[in-house]
Amino acid sequence: MRIITSGGGGGKRNPHEAKALIRRGQLRWDFVFSENGSGFHSPQEAAQVMAGDIDFARQAELKASLLAPASPQH
Repeated sequence: MRIITSGGGGGKRNPHEAKALIRRGQLRWDFVFSENGSGFHSPQEAAQVMAGDIDFARQAELKASLLAPASPQH
């Protein structure tokens, strides 16, 4: 993300979508672990929320990889 936000690689890059997905996943992770300590009271619900967190993280990773400058060919 540092390369993307610093403008490395040239061109205008907009990492806002990737950052929003990261924030969304982080908020849900925080909810699970602050509400009931690793899903102690409802492990199924905690697992379902965490699966969504992983999905948001992967979406953010994909968006960030599309924004990153291409690596040089060897």
